[in-house]
Formats: sequence, C-alpha cells, structure tokens
Amino acid sequence: MKKNRIYLIVFMFLIFMFTGCEEMPEKGIYKEGTYFGTSEYELVGMKFTTTATIYVNDYGFIKSVFIDSTCLDGSVSSTRKSLKNTNALSANPEELVSNDSWDKQIDIIEKSIIKEQDLNFIKWENDEKTITKSIDGVTMPIKDVYEAVNDALMQAK
Repeated sequence: MKKNRIYLIVFMFLIFMFTGCEEMPEKGIYKEGTYFGTSEYELVGMKFTTTATIYVNDYGFIKSVFIDSTCLDGSVSSTRKSLKNTNALSANPEELVSNDSWDKQIDIIEKSIIKEQDLNFIKWENDEKTITKSIDGVTMPIKDVYEAVNDALMQAK
C-alpha cells in the first residue's frame, strides 16, 4: 500500500514537472498597440509623404509593418501601394523606382523589420542614408522609409 502511494506521488510529480509549467514567451521591447510614423520630402515643388504603420502585440513584438508613400500618377495624387506596375513620381528624389520594383523592395523591408524586430540591422553605405547594402534585394534609396518606420518605433518604446 505504501509502495503504491510512493509510485502515485512520483507519478504526480512527473506529470506536474512536464505539464504544469508552461513556458511563457519572451517579452519584446515595445508597448502593445498600433503606431504611425511619417517622413515628408519635397520634390519638384510638391510635398510627398512616406508612412509606416506598425502593430505591436501584447508580448511587445512587432507583428506587422505596412509602409506606403504618396506619389503622382500624371496629375493625380495617390499612393504607391494603390498604383500597381506604374512609374509614378515618388518621394524618393534620388531615384525613380518603378512601382513593381518598389512593391517588391518594400515587401522585403517590411518582412526584415518583423524578423529583426528593429532597424538596427540596416547598415548604411554612406552618411546620406541613400543606399543600403545590408538588405538583400533592396537597392532603392530608403531614407524616407527608415525615418517613417523609426518615427513609429520611437512611439512604441
């Protein structure tokens, strides 16, 4: 009888050890919420805006990033994500990037920010922050993107 009790106690202890302690996920560095950042540029006498919307979950991790930029399609103001496969005038004064290429590169940047959980992974080629070599597949100037995302992340800290 005592032997059965000892087995029962050991068995209960093992069950508790393997199922009773659920590991809590690590805590991120941001406050939960949705944050918005912007960066404005002037080009050909007009103002353009790059925006970043970042969602941080209740554990403090970046779960989604949405980056967009105003642009001109002829004389109509719009955003790059709403205009697919066009060569609209953008907020990047250093270079005209086709919308198809812009969409692909922004997608890479958005995914990289979620993966790295910050902007510290970006290594600039020069002090002007016009080109980066640290993000594979991104060749366009991203100073406005960086500033908009950084604006949102500073609010989240």
